[in-house]
Amino acid sequence: MWKKVNWKKPKKKIKVTDEDITAHAVVAGYDTIAATLALMSYKLADRDYVIEPRLPGEKPVYVEVNTSCWIPIYALHRDPQYYPNSDKFDPKRFSDENKNDIKRFTYLPFGAGPSGCVGA
Repeated sequence: MWKKVNWKKPKKKIKVTDEDITAHAVVAGYDTIAATLALMSYKLADRDYVIEPRLPGEKPVYVEVNTSCWIPIYALHRDPQYYPNSDKFDPKRFSDENKNDIKRFTYLPFGAGPSGCVGA
């Protein structure tokens, strides 16, 4: 990969700990709320969480601390159920007349819901 982009490989390796990553975590937002967003994100991630059922017959989902949660965005954005001909460049797909046809939470380039990008 380094040769493809014509970069030089770093000469020394730096060990990055979980604490380093946490200390350098950035939660985007306007200056007035950036600190609040950072604290809220930390507090939500440092405890077990239960997603309560919303429909009859559903069971609660338990998410334990340190559980990685992944959303396969690449696959979601290319699912023919939501985006026919997804590999075709089609700006009209997101036009004002078509935007209501997009199912909620199936297009997530900037996240969605309360944790989505503030600037989007």
